Amino acid sequence: MALKSLKKVFSPALGPKKLLLTINGATIEAETSPPPPKLSASTVLNSLVIFEYTQNDIKISYYSYADRLEVMLNYNADIDLDITIENEDALMERIDEISTSLIDIYVPTVGYTQKTRKSISLMKAHANKTIMPMLVIGTDTKIEGYQEDGFDSPHFLDLSLLQETSNIDKRIEAQQFNDAKDKDTTKVKMPKREYKKLDSENAFVDYYMPLTNTSNIIPVIRTRLTNTASIDYAMDIAKLRTKYTRICLRIEAERDSIKHLTSYLLPLADILDNTYIVLEENSKELRDTHQELQDIEKISSDLKIVFLAKNILSTDKLVDNTDTFCDNNALVNFKNLQPYHPELIYADYCGFEKDTAVDPNGFPARTARIFYNCIENIDQYYLRRQRAGTNTWMDAMDLLQGCIAVAGLSAIQAGHCEACDDILTKTSRFTLGDMKENCIIHNGISIAMA
Repeated sequence: MALKSLKKVFSPALGPKKLLLTINGATIEAETSPPPPKLSASTVLNSLVIFEYTQNDIKISYYSYADRLEVMLNYNADIDLDITIENEDALMERIDEISTSLIDIYVPTVGYTQKTRKSISLMKAHANKTIMPMLVIGTDTKIEGYQEDGFDSPHFLDLSLLQETSNIDKRIEAQQFNDAKDKDTTKVKMPKREYKKLDSENAFVDYYMPLTNTSNIIPVIRTRLTNTASIDYAMDIAKLRTKYTRICLRIEAERDSIKHLTSYLLPLADILDNTYIVLEENSKELRDTHQELQDIEKISSDLKIVFLAKNILSTDKLVDNTDTFCDNNALVNFKNLQPYHPELIYADYCGFEKDTAVDPNGFPARTARIFYNCIENIDQYYLRRQRAGTNTWMDAMDLLQGCIAVAGLSAIQAGHCEACDDILTKTSRFTLGDMKENCIIHNGISIAMA
């Protein structure tokens, strides 16, 4: 089925707005009005309210900011569709034809932050495929924010690298002192959070148990398959299965082989059709990966196999302040495997290598880096590493935005996605985190539309 995506931008929803859908000439009022932004928030990020729902098989997403309202719709291309707000003209409009999907399921793999829900929602709004993100949470303090975000569709949740707060008692003591102090007593400074590794290797499993909405969560257990599965592992699987119907084994890149995988699947033998195997790409030859995939498929055809691809970038070959176009090895390798493994699921790190700022040659050389899939040929990506004479990140960021805005790059086009618009219009004065999130949004949307 061919799809279309319609995006319109209106003035902010500071008061009630009557939103009208015109479907094949008939006009009806949308079931839900656009929500107002959180105007009391101190940042643009926190002023954003996201709301998604479906009406007449049309998916509608509202992105309500302090300075604008964005409405996005995904719908069948056979429908003649428009969306308007009564007594108001749109500030911007864009319609995209969504092509036949290269893949059926895409697994963007991201570290969870307060911006993650927005990034994933934008990918889904543009997608011609199912988006099943893999969210990696590294500290116990982020779990509460994750639950508040309320991810209401299937997703992988990886807590395998979790660290817990080590000085919680000191923080509680400081808070209690400040709450109980009289007006003449000086407040004590809240101790900065400190983190430590969990007491045992598999203690992270316990953090899955209190989570709600378990029907949408696929818990992840990482392994290098160094040895056969232990009794402790089997007990962890049994514990997870009391609450979760789907389980994921993430086989890390630092593996010697996959010969021990069968022992890890024994506690899951009766739910192999609800078991996911995530195979991380490593530095082996592609034919070796092909053999590993064949070996997994021989164990059971019911297993759902995810290929987690990555781009390996040699930063010492980059020339500062120069536009560079590189092969998108992650996607190219997947496409080479796909004919032999047609059910293979594609996952990546949204085309983003680990750090936005890099310190080459062992000294602090503060740079800003952008890493964007090319829109017209996603087998390539655009890369630029910007350095400023002042050796500060913010100056490098400003120069990077300025260079891109005047370059007329095909990889960055107005109206393609929020990330493109953001960097071209300089709506935000980027920090390192902003740039990383923009790369995730742009690259995730590019794959979501492929």
